[in-house]
Amino acid sequence: MSTNEWDDVLTFTDANGRTYTDAEIDEAARMFYQNRMAEHEKTQQTRRDYLQQLTLDSSANAAFDQKAWDAETEKGRAEFEAYQREQGQADRDRTESENAISWMAANPRYKKTVQNARNLTTWLNQNNLSGTVENLQRAYSAIQPILELEPEPLNPLPAYTTEEAYELPLDELEQLAYETAARNAKLGGRR
Repeated sequence: MSTNEWDDVLTFTDANGRTYTDAEIDEAARMFYQNRMAEHEKTQQTRRDYLQQLTLDSSANAAFDQKAWDAETEKGRAEFEAYQREQGQADRDRTESENAISWMAANPRYKKTVQNARNLTTWLNQNNLSGTVENLQRAYSAIQPILELEPEPLNPLPAYTTEEAYELPLDELEQLAYETAARNAKLGGRR
């Protein structure tokens, strides 16, 4: 702020270099506060209108039935709680389904049959466990003897040419013969 020496008027220069006189500053402040008061009055009127809508006049008070209001409120609350329970159950079912898919991918020997699913579910329910991946693995380990499983995968035997087979040490050749016989027995003589 600076004082203009010629007409003793207080001035203000903003960051852009524009100079305002004392009268211009007063006018801007008056307009600002006038607008604020108008906005405040509009807000207050909106609040009064809202409260008036909420306020029941004497004839409406006579017609107001508190029991009916309470019954409707309780009905709405019960519907909302039922909706929340349904949503919670749907979320749990979806999570357990995703867990089962993950668990089955990690256990390729598990055969997807109704009886196997029933056995796993029964074990989980008897032990009060949810269908997490860890709990499914516990159930699988506990009841594996009664489950119908896919056969264990057979590891392919190494392939040797005739010349390579003649060069094998005797103990490796015996091991290869043993593994071939075991594999053939598992396959039931099929190749």
